[in-house]
Amino acid sequence: MVEPVRLTGIYLNLPRAAVALVFLCRVAVAEAVPATETEEATAVEWLAVDEIVQRSVPAFAVRVTDALAGGREPVLRHHDGVHLMTSG
Repeated sequence: MVEPVRLTGIYLNLPRAAVALVFLCRVAVAEAVPATETEEATAVEWLAVDEIVQRSVPAFAVRVTDALAGGREPVLRHHDGVHLMTSG
């Protein structure tokens, strides 16, 4: 079980008109054993940040790097499902 620490980012998938709110969380129970399968996933892995960046498309990897950057305010980013988009 985890508990949210803070909102780290708001990610807008423009083509799908979808919004993802991403939270940094911490383990709520110190003795918890990480799951290897859940009701929502057939496989769960614990990865280092560089492995996440290598395995994920930029639109999803940035959610982890933003969360770990330690900013006080949530970031707002736009993407197309794969690539980050800049405003302007």
